[in-house]
Amino acid sequence: MAREIHVFTDSDFRWEKLTFTAEATYKPSVYTAKLSVRLAQELPDEDREALEQALIRILEERLKSDFKRMIEDTEESDGFLETGALDRLSDRLRRYVQRAVKRYNLQAWDSGID
Repeated sequence: MAREIHVFTDSDFRWEKLTFTAEATYKPSVYTAKLSVRLAQELPDEDREALEQALIRILEERLKSDFKRMIEDTEESDGFLETGALDRLSDRLRRYVQRAVKRYNLQAWDSGID
């Protein structure tokens, strides 16, 4: 039977001109998810807000849930996940972000978990 874990996020989000950056740390793990999105041109406020909310939701809800499930299902030790678990989480983050940004005109985007 899997153990019940509570995962808490410590998040930081900001816009700097056309670039949105976000970080979320998932405690009790030692990992931080990061993403960055650079717009090709200014978006209307409504679209900019929708993009921001979609990206925040990825970090604070979807990936948090994935971290929780992964920590509960693996032999996590001192905040570290088993080999391969971090790669699977990074791949999920990449897919989530790719889907969220596909309708926007972007110059670049990046995501990862440290």
